[in-house]
Amino acid sequence: MLEIKNLIKQVNTPSGESLTIAKVEELNVASGEQMLLVGPSGSGKTTLLHMIAGLIVPTGGMIQCDGVVLSDLSLKERDQWRAKNVGYIFQKLNLLNGLTISENIGIAAHFAGRNDKTQIRKETLALLDLVGLADKANSRPNRLSIGEQQRVAVARAVINKPKLILADEPTASLDQANVFIILELLKKLCHENNSKLLLSTHDQMVMSQFKLCYQVRTQEKVTA
Repeated sequence: MLEIKNLIKQVNTPSGESLTIAKVEELNVASGEQMLLVGPSGSGKTTLLHMIAGLIVPTGGMIQCDGVVLSDLSLKERDQWRAKNVGYIFQKLNLLNGLTISENIGIAAHFAGRNDKTQIRKETLALLDLVGLADKANSRPNRLSIGEQQRVAVARAVINKPKLILADEPTASLDQANVFIILELLKKLCHENNSKLLLSTHDQMVMSQFKLCYQVRTQEKVTA
């Protein structure tokens, strides 16, 4: 279970005011559940996902995932926890052009502390086959279309069978056909691994494909 209570992230503006950029009173996501985070651009969806992943520290509140309270972890411990338990599909994908497609996927297993190169290679090739990119294993990301890169990012996110998958606008800039490919892949892989899925979007078509939805609050200024 992912449990969030009274979560808030504030930053100081150049004028000295405190600006709330993300706020969640309560949010619970059970294993196997697939939930959307909705709201317009700038409403705090990415900030919320970053806090859940332990990439940034909230100003206040609690995030607990499968019994682990993130605020109890050091920076190093958060990095280790994220590598082993979270699959993150970043909005900008963050694929490394200096590595092949298979290496981009395999590096996620390396960061999780896995050392069986033969098994990792086997799983990587199986995932590439699943996402329809078996013939691209030795290609570089910049040789692929945006839709193909998105599928690589999905494969990288699930290679460790994470308990939690975070997807930040994973269908942005895709045509309708690729949108459905990405969504079906995520749903299939989450179902197989009983993973929790949090997917941010402001796309009405994507919203129509999910039952559970959470509205992220927009930014607000806080006076002293």
